[in-house]
Amino acid sequence: MTRLLLCIHNHQPVGNFEHVMDEAYRKAYRPFFDALAKFPSVKVNFHFSGILYDWLELKHPDFLALIAGMVKAGQVEILSGGYYEPPLAVLPPEDRLGQIAKMNRWIERTFGARPRGIWLAERIWEPGLARDLNNAGIQYTVLDDLHFFYGGLRESDLTGYYTAEYEGFQTAVFPISKTLRYLIPFREPRETIAYLEQFKGSGDALFVMADDGEKFGLWPKTFDSVYGQRWLERFFSLLCENSQWLKTSLFSDAFEKTVSKGLCSLPVSSYFEFTGWALRPGAAAQLKELAETASDELLPFLRGGQFRDFIAKYPEVNRMYRKMLLVSGKVHKMPEGELKVRAMDFLWQAQCNCGYWHGVFGGLYLPHLRAANYSNMIAAEKLVDEQNRLSGRKPVFCETRIDFDGDFRPEILIEGPEGSWYFNPSRGGQLFEWDIKKRGINFINNITRYREAYHRDVANALVDDGSGSLLPNRQIAREAGLDKRIVYDWHGRNCLLDHFLRPGTSLNDFMRVQYGEQGDFVLEPYKEQECRCHDLSSTLTLRRNGNVWCEDRRVPVTVQKAVQMAGGGWKAEYTVRNNSARAEKFWFGVETAFLFSSPTVCGIFEKNGVRELDLVDPWYGNLKLVSDKACTVWGFPLETVSRSEGGFEMTYQGSVALFLHRIELPAGGELRFSLKADV
Repeated sequence: MTRLLLCIHNHQPVGNFEHVMDEAYRKAYRPFFDALAKFPSVKVNFHFSGILYDWLELKHPDFLALIAGMVKAGQVEILSGGYYEPPLAVLPPEDRLGQIAKMNRWIERTFGARPRGIWLAERIWEPGLARDLNNAGIQYTVLDDLHFFYGGLRESDLTGYYTAEYEGFQTAVFPISKTLRYLIPFREPRETIAYLEQFKGSGDALFVMADDGEKFGLWPKTFDSVYGQRWLERFFSLLCENSQWLKTSLFSDAFEKTVSKGLCSLPVSSYFEFTGWALRPGAAAQLKELAETASDELLPFLRGGQFRDFIAKYPEVNRMYRKMLLVSGKVHKMPEGELKVRAMDFLWQAQCNCGYWHGVFGGLYLPHLRAANYSNMIAAEKLVDEQNRLSGRKPVFCETRIDFDGDFRPEILIEGPEGSWYFNPSRGGQLFEWDIKKRGINFINNITRYREAYHRDVANALVDDGSGSLLPNRQIAREAGLDKRIVYDWHGRNCLLDHFLRPGTSLNDFMRVQYGEQGDFVLEPYKEQECRCHDLSSTLTLRRNGNVWCEDRRVPVTVQKAVQMAGGGWKAEYTVRNNSARAEKFWFGVETAFLFSSPTVCGIFEKNGVRELDLVDPWYGNLKLVSDKACTVWGFPLETVSRSEGGFEMTYQGSVALFLHRIELPAGGELRFSLKADV
């Protein structure tokens, strides 16, 4: 008997838009079950993330009742997972176990069956998971055939499940067939039957097709093929017609009725496409070219990176991940009780994987997903503050020096009752995180405009005119001229970055990064002069003795910034000193960058003689920037060209406002001014 194990994974990210979840339900999740209900002999395994369970419980409880009935009838098996779809392998062990336990409780309460297997987000595997899954009471999981190829097995070996072991703890692992993933539902149903028919009569062989449920109706053009042309019902009909030799199974049945094919060593990995996305642009392009020309014999040995490469590749992911670890440490130190339970849940929501990586889906490039992760981390921190109040510890300003980003140089984290401010003295003394607790936002949650491997394809992409006439497998662009709008930054877009621009630089030059930087202050170290924390305020003073190149001269210059934090805002007192023996002209600008909900809040503009800048954001709240000395302000949106399921698209990531002083300082002369950010 040949067994086919179908496994459908349904997930929407924490923070996703309501209309997206509704469309996914209408086009993919619900119609799949409606079709399956017509074929009670066809068995299918499912995984839903907890985000969807929460949404379905609120919006479509009847759908959950339908699933419960199918579980009770033995037609459907529900897999566990991290409740908020986290990358379990990179979480602290206590969070791994906590997320799984929450999911198990929910499934048992709702469907009446305790899950025995688990779905791993993005099939991210590290060997230590065998131990933690075992400790969580999980008996089996599913991973791609690629994991097994890297472990030395061949495709012909993958007709059953294997045992993964770590420190004496084991978990069964079912291999997912890439061939079946690409056949279902994109090729005619009979082609899947023909593929499996090759193994007819070869004993108890089992094959697994496990993939995203969204490709059954939500992915472009699939709703028409899967439901309009009845692909799914025709497929189920063929399974029933061939039931004499082909049987659909639940994982629990297969686990009980077949035996492990033996131990296997599965290295750190994910599915092949994911490993390519994890690489840096040059390596990713090389891997893509190699994969396109490699022979079938060579392909199983090609591999790219792993999930942790996204942390190394994007500083924004590194900072979000480090913040998550920081908050996790705080929450786990709370005394047991209702506040800790609530804080833990916010923390776990912030561990949703989607904002921590980027591939064919927006992920990191979707600002609402990043904002959701930070919002949940800040909410957890507020409950830690509340616990401290109840314990008699009055919330006051405090400072922490830790190597926050892992570069062996300390960052300075200042936390107060209403906000948090994170500085990096070794990288220009920049302010890279500004949390406003009452709004639940990190106002500097921007992303740098990075080079991506797929950018070389943007110029040749076909523009989607909505007619549906585009050729399959062609790169699609959501609008024309995107290749002309790609810009790459040479530094992160944060606050209090100190520029000395070449005189004559225009707003457009600065916006498109086509200007001369004459100072060495943007990314070079500042020295901490003083940090004073009081109950209601804190002041951090940073100074750099650096240089500015004026024509062919190296001019010694000192920049000092004393940043005072109070309430939820901040104020920077600047002193710029010309240390040379002659008068010099400078274009000195202080860069600020903020997350806004729309480019209309802070679009492209140049204003002279500015002392105040009111930025009105209906979603994230207003921001007033005040300079006590009139200056020129350049504003422009940060926009990236990134890839999504719908093709290449332009995405707004935040806005930059540069406060520019065109000055001439005599020998020993100083420019003094302040810049205040008020919320």
